[in-house]
Amino acid sequence: MSCSIAALAGILLAPIARLDILLLTLLVVDGYAAAIIGRLRSLPIAVGGAMAIGLGQYYATGYLTSGWLQRVQSVIPMAVLFVMLIVLPQDRLKTATFTGAVAPRVAGLKSSIAWGAILIVGTYLVSLGLSDVNLRTAANGFALALVLLSLMLLTGYGGMVSICQMSLAGLGAIAMGHVAHGGSLLGVLAAIGLAGGVGAALALPTLKMRGLYLALATFAFATVMDQAVFTQVFGTGGALTIGRPHFLGIPTQSDRAWMMVGCVVFTIAAIAVLAVRRSAFGRRLVAVNDSPAACATLGVNINWTKLVVFTGAAMMCGLAGVLIGGVTHQVDALTFPALLSLVALLLARVGGINTATGVLLGAFTFALFPVFVPHLPHILHNQFLLTGIAAVSVGRDPNGIGGRIAQAAALIRKRLGWEPRPAFVPTGGLAGTPAAVFLEEEGGQLVSAGH
Repeated sequence: MSCSIAALAGILLAPIARLDILLLTLLVVDGYAAAIIGRLRSLPIAVGGAMAIGLGQYYATGYLTSGWLQRVQSVIPMAVLFVMLIVLPQDRLKTATFTGAVAPRVAGLKSSIAWGAILIVGTYLVSLGLSDVNLRTAANGFALALVLLSLMLLTGYGGMVSICQMSLAGLGAIAMGHVAHGGSLLGVLAAIGLAGGVGAALALPTLKMRGLYLALATFAFATVMDQAVFTQVFGTGGALTIGRPHFLGIPTQSDRAWMMVGCVVFTIAAIAVLAVRRSAFGRRLVAVNDSPAACATLGVNINWTKLVVFTGAAMMCGLAGVLIGGVTHQVDALTFPALLSLVALLLARVGGINTATGVLLGAFTFALFPVFVPHLPHILHNQFLLTGIAAVSVGRDPNGIGGRIAQAAALIRKRLGWEPRPAFVPTGGLAGTPAAVFLEEEGGQLVSAGH
């Protein structure tokens, strides 16, 4: 029935809208804005909300004549959606939830450092045979991998779905380009600080949201950034120059050096994220993702935990914006589109959002796509079909390719007798759940559900 109604809407739209993938994708979000006004329950209120949004866009186009105000009409549905998600109590909005498989085993510190060193040495050896164009492609891959790594922390471990990470990276690039002439460590700090501050400000009104509604709210924010911020900062056809800062006196002007900077930054960040996951905070984060109500009962500060991880992920995106801008020395309004944040989330899911290997594979799949096109011309015509197949595959295998690799590695370790003996064996009741593991690993005594 819902598909039939959508087809009817397409018939009514045909005379007034062109058949465009991006336009129709964003139209789905516009429809959600009206549906949320009706709290996904009341059809008359939803219809009234849709009429109000449509008329608001129409009159904004006719009466708001200045350049900046004309852009307001395109973000009205997104602004309405964002405000309504914040205002309406989340218990009034009910949808299905996504349940994934058991997350892969987290690598230990020694293993993380060893594989990080292998990645850095291997990358340098491969870079010796790459052209300047391919070096820039690889540098862009490592920068995008840092964005996906922030999703590993935020979504993979914390369960908070964000579709605005590329917009936060764009803020980092803007800060880098405007501070200290666009090429200093002070600009890097400004990029990290600005993205982290905006991420914290965005997290505060969305702390009570989960799943679909957090995704919609962050995507609405990303769309507003596209229309009201990036186009205003860069202008039509304009660009911002981004320099490459020197790290510890090491020159970074060559493409090989900048690619190695991206590789080292990603490696250090990945080791740090894995260390966070193994820490008490990481166990608390996974417990909050598993059951916020149970953690609140046990005295865990849920809002503070979410705020910290959201801010940390945003800071990583700000640093990624510096790396992205340094690849071509400039960014513009088309460098950080809102839909690219959606693509980043899909790449992280397909690659494996719970493993550093998975996010690296996802990032380089996207970065190397233009390299494959000349050799496989048919892939360009089927890119949206491949995207749809990849999205469907997430439901079948939530841990992605990285999860498969982790399973294979665990099987090999088990057969070779290298698998460590578990420190705790569940005995029933609540034991074995992330919240219970958090208590036991912290030294607490879990007697019963009432204690």
